[in-house]
Amino acid sequence: MIEFKNMELISLEEQVNYGPDFICIGAQKSCTSWLHWNLVFHPETSMPPEKEINYFCCEPPQWQERYNRLMKARKNEIPITEIFPFESFPFTWYEDFLFTPHTAENYFKLFPKPQGKISGDLSPSYCLLQTQYIEALSKELPNVKIIYLLRNPVDRAWSQFKMMNQDFLLTHPDASEIIHFIENEGCLDYSKYTSILNTWEAYFPGRVKVWFYDQICKNPEKVFMEICKYLNISKNIDFEHNKIKDKVFKGPSNPMPIGIRRYLNTQLHDELISLHKHFKNVYTKCWLNENTSKLLEIYSWLYYKIKN
Repeated sequence: MIEFKNMELISLEEQVNYGPDFICIGAQKSCTSWLHWNLVFHPETSMPPEKEINYFCCEPPQWQERYNRLMKARKNEIPITEIFPFESFPFTWYEDFLFTPHTAENYFKLFPKPQGKISGDLSPSYCLLQTQYIEALSKELPNVKIIYLLRNPVDRAWSQFKMMNQDFLLTHPDASEIIHFIENEGCLDYSKYTSILNTWEAYFPGRVKVWFYDQICKNPEKVFMEICKYLNISKNIDFEHNKIKDKVFKGPSNPMPIGIRRYLNTQLHDELISLHKHFKNVYTKCWLNENTSKLLEIYSWLYYKIKN
């Protein structure tokens, strides 16, 4: 059995410092779980016990259910190791998170940093935070660093949909049903990186750092070391329990139906153009070229069908 880092919190009075040093705002399904896992086990970090605490957009029932299950484990009604893979459960952390008012001070308490370690918040839902929350964060955390991991917007939207609708896909829905879910679950909104970047960069100028999913797949060690350098921690890739070369929480493998690809290619083409104007790199160029090629295939086929 893996012996995980001890996540039990000591009292606030014993902490040298607290509050997040960085916030990862997504994107969903772009290796944020990979980043969280490896930062949890990096020897110079003191991370919260949960990824996606979603403090500013949290659905309390989700965490209340989690807490209730773990309280049963505390009473030995169910094995704690089956639902929480750490050597001890930080009950105090969850109680602070669940049962105290959502204030800046209470938010900071969720990120204790003993012995000069750093901490951070990986909540991909933050990318769509309302502007007033982003502005408030910029004032409360003037030195916080922002990390944004980007994936081909089309592939990312489909991956998010699959993650949220695994049971639904088993019913073999038609394209119109899937499109309805995509539109109503915000899958397109989370893939519109340009407007998200413009908003966050306006409030955190020079402190929004982007890496690309393709970079991570090609050379995960290099990307992780770059992130460590950005966070001012050692560029260590040999620590215990690291999964730098592994996939973390691999999603379902359902292929994208052609009708859904046509829809996403069309809906996100302008976004891909904007992204390439913003970054002008090999990744955004590849995404745009691939999307353009797919659209040409689709519309040349339609043109041929109409003509004949």
